[in-house]
Amino acid sequence: MTLDFLRNPRDEVRELETGVIGVARILRPSHKVKTVVDVCTGSGCIAVTIALERPDLDVLALDISEDALQVVVQNARRLAGDHVRCIASDLLAGLPSDIGEFVIVSNPPYLSKAMITLQPDIQWEPHIALDGGKDGSEIPCKLFEQARNHPRCVGLVMECLASHYADVYSQSATAI
Repeated sequence: MTLDFLRNPRDEVRELETGVIGVARILRPSHKVKTVVDVCTGSGCIAVTIALERPDLDVLALDISEDALQVVVQNARRLAGDHVRCIASDLLAGLPSDIGEFVIVSNPPYLSKAMITLQPDIQWEPHIALDGGKDGSEIPCKLFEQARNHPRCVGLVMECLASHYADVYSQSATAI
């Protein structure tokens, strides 16, 4: 197994495939994180994997789609017991008010409508799981803004298009 660890604790970018990047961003210091929130969880594969690898953490799986959450419940029960809590939520809107410090992981919808139309190999995916708005950056930008403004969110790991990186993180310089 090859592990490509992030080297910079403040902000790091890794190209995952042509034009798609993974970004890690620390929003505020903390040593008390006990919760991971998988936003736009889809089938729950990230949430379930974290639950299996880190049973000491609370794992929340958030998605706006009730259909997606039904799949997460099935996957979680089958693979991770009841260690993943599913919540219907538009990004962070449905987080419990009593949540402690948390880190977000997310593979949000980040394709434009035009990109979705031009890629026949993804047409089987639910449209809501792909559509990131007019240019594709709407949902990643909105999620980053909500994360940055949430007082208990201490960090974010998110997949997005390399072309959206500046849009998503340009406003972050004043927040840190």
